[in-house]
Amino acid sequence: MITRPIVVGVHPKCEEREAVELAVMLAGMTGAPLEVVAASWFDSTPGRTLRKDVEATFARRFAGVLAASRQHAEIRVNVAAGSPSFLINETARRVAAGLSVVGRGAKGPLGRLALGSTTEKVLDGSPCPVAVAPRGFTSHDAVVDRVGVAFVDTMEGRAALRGAAMVAAHLGVPLVAYTAIASESGRVAAEQRLCDALAALDAHLDAEARVLVGDTPDLIAASGEVDLVVAGSRSYGPLRSTVLGSFSGELARHALCPVIVVPRAAENTMAGLFPRLDALAA
Repeated sequence: MITRPIVVGVHPKCEEREAVELAVMLAGMTGAPLEVVAASWFDSTPGRTLRKDVEATFARRFAGVLAASRQHAEIRVNVAAGSPSFLINETARRVAAGLSVVGRGAKGPLGRLALGSTTEKVLDGSPCPVAVAPRGFTSHDAVVDRVGVAFVDTMEGRAALRGAAMVAAHLGVPLVAYTAIASESGRVAAEQRLCDALAALDAHLDAEARVLVGDTPDLIAASGEVDLVVAGSRSYGPLRSTVLGSFSGELARHALCPVIVVPRAAENTMAGLFPRLDALAA
């Protein structure tokens, strides 16, 4: 089976490395080729050398990170002028990507932690799941020993659960499924829904159900217990773009580990990176 590529968005003149590091880790996990998208609105360099300069710079940068992580991946650098989010998503469509990778962005007004505008727009229009790298993330010695998933009993929540199960099954690691409820009175029903959803996946999967009582901040704290967490988008918005819900939005902004946001039905693209669960049972 041909492995779908991983698309990673980088800024031509920015030294933020988290997205690069996460893309390298994911390439090492899957053997996927990397499509690097370096986009800017215009070329202001003397002699219009941005494309050549950036291609050489990022080819060296990725080669260096890959070597340091002892990973090997095919790398293609795409430099273009235009909207970074549009170019990232268009590249993902063109190459039938299994995953896109972006950084978290910077602090917003009044010091509030916010996703960068490019990251928000990539998430809102991506044709495939999007991995968001937390600040300070490095692929050096990064190991995924446990995969988490934020579960809501909706189509999007079940899509996230299936996507997380693919990752956990591929890596042969436990899956921890979290769901949050407002009060103890709903614990039994919530746990039953979660256990039923897990039982429908695969008998070979090592999965654990956890019910958290409280609001989304409990999920943020729980993200420190795993090495990668998966969440679903809330639904489709205008023009069928994805819209972040409270679970995925808060996790993408604040999680202590990388987050993969799975748009509705887009977990199918992850099958090109991670074997399907029925393949594990075969």
